[in-house]
Amino acid sequence: MFARGGLSAFVSDEDIAQMRRRLPGIRVETVAGAGHAVQSGRPLDLVRLLGDFVASTADP
Repeated sequence: MFARGGLSAFVSDEDIAQMRRRLPGIRVETVAGAGHAVQSGRPLDLVRLLGDFVASTADP
């Protein structure tokens, strides 16, 4: 999973497209209101996303 801040000036749509070409199964999440450092700007949103991601990839 790649978490992208919605306000980040460092990760462009083309960067995301390139990641998808290299890793077709990548999950990309955009966190609204977060800058480049999602962990600093919206830590609770990031924790929720990480929890959802881990739960979705865990063996039953």
